[in-house]
Amino acid sequence: MARKVYTERDISDALTALAVFNGSAASAERELKEQGLTVVPARTISRWRREKADLYFELQARVRDNIWGEIGDRWRRVAEEAADATLTMVERAHQADDPKEADLYARTARNLATAGGISNDKGRVIDGQPITAPVVPERDEAEIIAKLKRLGVVIEGEAKEVPAPELSEAA
Repeated sequence: MARKVYTERDISDALTALAVFNGSAASAERELKEQGLTVVPARTISRWRREKADLYFELQARVRDNIWGEIGDRWRRVAEEAADATLTMVERAHQADDPKEADLYARTARNLATAGGISNDKGRVIDGQPITAPVVPERDEAEIIAKLKRLGVVIEGEAKEVPAPELSEAA
């Protein structure tokens, strides 16, 4: 019996489904059927994963990027919604006549702000962006003063370094 001939599109669809289902050829086969695409047996999909490894890895990277992109978008939407809701709760806290009600709004605002910050950080991590402020290199005071003078900023007087106070340890 002759092997069925599959198009490049059939192969691409099958290997993409395989990537979506994290390497499960049986799940990929079921998905192809459910989507009304050319059904490829799980054994054939597994064979293609080995024979067409470069294509599979390329499709796997695209699927991963798309999935993580969607997840990053969701985290950013959560952060935006939390920021809006935080502002609303702060306004309500300021407008509340009852101190208990004001406290409830303020605590809700704090929780929303925390959730928003965490969501923002998650979105940034997924996008490969830093979640901390960049480190600014130390510069010499003379260099800073010279640059300010070049910019036309005049500084009158003298600076005196004040030592930091010593903190005593609590017993």
